[in-house]
Amino acid sequence: MPSSRQTHTRNSFRLLALGGAALVDSTGAVVAEQRRRLALLVLVASGRDRGVSRDKLIAWLSPESATDSARHALHQLLYYLRHQVGDEAFLGTDPLRLNREVVAFDVAEFEAALDAGALEDAVALYRGPFLDGFHLGESAEFEEWAAGERTRLAARHADALARLADAAAARGDHAAACVWWRGATLTCAPAGCHPTRPPAMARTATPSSCSRWRPAPTSATRRAATRCSRCCASARSPAAA
Repeated sequence: MPSSRQTHTRNSFRLLALGGAALVDSTGAVVAEQRRRLALLVLVASGRDRGVSRDKLIAWLSPESATDSARHALHQLLYYLRHQVGDEAFLGTDPLRLNREVVAFDVAEFEAALDAGALEDAVALYRGPFLDGFHLGESAEFEEWAAGERTRLAARHADALARLADAAAARGDHAAACVWWRGATLTCAPAGCHPTRPPAMARTATPSSCSRWRPAPTSATRRAATRCSRCCASARSPAAA
């Protein structure tokens, strides 16, 4: 009988944390659904090359448990994940790192695209808020960490959309600027950016209404903002159908 532990090829799995939480294989089939296992994977993956210490993982995953019990629970989580993904899924012992040759991480890909200036690629990777709808109710520590990451990543996404809007406005493509601006504003509102306009106006607001991440608009973006509002209103008008 073949062993349940296999040697996997590069990026045999993808860990998805933007817009939800899932571990999928190369065919897109869901591999892991158990919440604590997914939480552990996301925490370790978010540590990138630095890794995450076992003590930190315990603090996030089992804050109310006795030390020995929490360490045993972490050991069990790692044991089951290694059986599901393979022995090579994790690198090191303490700190732990996720082997990116085996498990790709959409957040890492999103931020790498941003850092490389590939804004449209980054925006395409952002399927929704970080760990949207995913909760680990027994750990306020994990929830607090996830909320912070959710706000940080949403702000980076909104900034990318604003920069794309600026570029579109500068080249006179006001229809594209409208699309980017609307996306930026809708990203900003639920992410804790505290826009100065009410949510009902999000469809026609410009990203300059979100002072936490948006710089003062240029003359080009001011001119395009007027066209943006007009084209959005036209798109919603029955007469435009």
